[in-house]
Amino acid sequence: MPILALLLGSQLANTVTIVYSARYYKQGTAKSSHQLYLCRHDGSQKKQLTFGSKSCLSPLWLDRKHIAYIEVNEFVPEQSYTETTEPTRFMVLDITTGKSKVLASPSLNYPDPVADQRAKTITVGGFVWKISPTAVTKGAKQSDEIDPLGKEVDDNEQVTFKLPAKGATPGYEFTYKQDLDELDIGKIDLKVKGPMGERTYKLKGSEVEAATVFDSKLYVTTKPRFTKFTCEHFVYTLGETANLVLSDVGWLTFDPSKPIWFATRPDTRALGKLKNGKQVYISGIISGNWQTKKRWTIVDGLALVDSYQVQP
Repeated sequence: MPILALLLGSQLANTVTIVYSARYYKQGTAKSSHQLYLCRHDGSQKKQLTFGSKSCLSPLWLDRKHIAYIEVNEFVPEQSYTETTEPTRFMVLDITTGKSKVLASPSLNYPDPVADQRAKTITVGGFVWKISPTAVTKGAKQSDEIDPLGKEVDDNEQVTFKLPAKGATPGYEFTYKQDLDELDIGKIDLKVKGPMGERTYKLKGSEVEAATVFDSKLYVTTKPRFTKFTCEHFVYTLGETANLVLSDVGWLTFDPSKPIWFATRPDTRALGKLKNGKQVYISGIISGNWQTKKRWTIVDGLALVDSYQVQP
């Protein structure tokens, strides 16, 4: 294959598209609302997908051209947990035509909706709703979050979990004690049993969020137990020593088999100021290539991000 074709193929492989929901504040008395936007991993080719006064939240890729989302009259993050009901419209947008349609419009209690990309569900109003391009189905009641690592916690807050062996990939067993300091990122001593025997690593963070093996390397992601002030995540490779791969990132989408990662900014209580002096909550989205260490800013400044999803 020609060198140019190889280079072009590499660039295309590293091009990723995301959809995100954000509110870009307007100066003066003009109101703003959360809308959906599409862009590349480096923030380029940004395109607004929804318009109007309604708030569009929790975008969810159903396939490469359909995006489900929740539409409500108004979204106020600091008042999002209430006992009142809110007309909640389940919407599907076709990005090839730019048109949206309503799948269902129940009245629901108004906690923040949460989209699950893998399961193609949105949890809102105390229920899990299964979404397709043509229908929405009310599922089971919302339960406590299921830990994908299957972690077990004893009375002393000691945590244990395992990564089972798979084919030629060896298995690992992990043990640590959660750091319950509410005012700090935290630190843990992570004991790992694996092909290198038993080792203990000192890591930032209060608990382990993810662990995976890729290309014979063990990757572990940690995060704070309490995210009142920061949701900073840390990614390490664990071998002879713990090597920090990624930090200064918030809620994170990271797969070591892919070079591009996405995250919210780590600060959870950031405030911005409008020209009239009013303070508003702000948050952003960043991305990067963990192999080259390059970073990009997707959303910054006087904006408030609800959530984002990476195109499958």
